[in-house]
Amino acid sequence: MTNLSADSCLLQAVNSTAGTGLKLAYGTETGAATPAVATGLSEVLCVMVCMAGDPVATCMEVTAELASTAGTIDISMWKMTAVDDGTLVAATTPFVDVNWIAIGR
Repeated sequence: MTNLSADSCLLQAVNSTAGTGLKLAYGTETGAATPAVATGLSEVLCVMVCMAGDPVATCMEVTAELASTAGTIDISMWKMTAVDDGTLVAATTPFVDVNWIAIGR
């Protein structure tokens, strides 16, 4: 797996939408464990998220999916069940910053 910075992800996304009529939206969410994010797009086709920093015990992973409301994405944060159990469960303490990029119309 290759770790990409938010800037390099954004550059790749911009290059992939050039001349296609698709739009790009991006931002940083701070302080909510499971935020619903209005992207400003009328329709989201795909989304990428990454933590702006290293994982911590209270937030090991972040995921995103298309929300049921048009133009919105749902960001979820995950932590390990226990020190000796790597099963991921919903994080109760949000990660400081989560970067997101959405492509749509």
